[in-house]
Amino acid sequence: FFEENDIDDAALKMFAVCCMSLGRFDKAKGLLQHIVTHAPMITEAFFHLAECHLELGEPAEALEVLSNQPSGQDEGYQSHLLASRAYVLLEKSDKAIKSLKSAQKGAPHLAEISLAIASIQTSCGEFDAAEATYRDYLFSKPDNTEALVGQSEVFFARQKWESVLVNTSIVLKSHPDHFRARFLQCLALFKLKKYRDLLTSAKILADTAPENAKALEILSQAYIENRDNHAALMASL
Repeated sequence: FFEENDIDDAALKMFAVCCMSLGRFDKAKGLLQHIVTHAPMITEAFFHLAECHLELGEPAEALEVLSNQPSGQDEGYQSHLLASRAYVLLEKSDKAIKSLKSAQKGAPHLAEISLAIASIQTSCGEFDAAEATYRDYLFSKPDNTEALVGQSEVFFARQKWESVLVNTSIVLKSHPDHFRARFLQCLALFKLKKYRDLLTSAKILADTAPENAKALEILSQAYIENRDNHAALMASL
C-alpha cells in the first residue's frame, strides 16, 4: 500500500498497531514516534507509543510520552491506566495506585480498571485490599476468568490453598489450557499434599506448555511425590 500510495498517517498508525499485535514493538515504536511528531492530532498514537515503551521495559520513556500529549486530548482514563503500569515497573506503588484511582474517576464502570487496581494491590503486598477488590468485582461477574485467577494469586499468597482450588477449578472447567490457573492449581495441590491429583493436573500443564521450564519442574516434582523417580528424571531431561 505504501509503495503505491502517498504515506498516510492514519494508515501508518494501523500498520504500527499490526506490528504491536505481532510483538514487533521496536518497529511499532519507530512508526509511532514519527506519527506523534508529524501528526499529533492522532491521539491514539500517544497511547500506543507509551504501550510500546512499556512492553520494551522503558517505563520512564512511557511516562514522558504521556506527559507530552497535546492538552485536551486525554480520553479520561487511558493515560492514567498506562501511567500506572509504568509506575509499577518503576516500583512506585503509591503513584501506581493513585494513577489507577484517577483512571477510575474517568471511567468508573470500566472493569479493566478495577482488575488493574487489584493486580497492583497484590504486587504491592496489600492482600486485604486486593481480596476485597476482587470480591466486589466477582459479586457482579462471578465467572470472570481474569478476576478468578487474580483472586487465586491473592489466596495463594495468603496460604488459602482450598480457595485456590475452588477458583482454579471454575476457570479450568471452561478453559482447561489456561496456564496460570493450572499452575496455581498444581501449587495448591502440592501444598495440600494431594499428590495423586497433583500428578494428573501436572501432566495436563506439561502438555499445555511442553517447553515451559516451570511446567516440567512441577511435573517432575509430582512424579517424585508419587515415588516414580524414573519418570521424574525423564520429565526433567
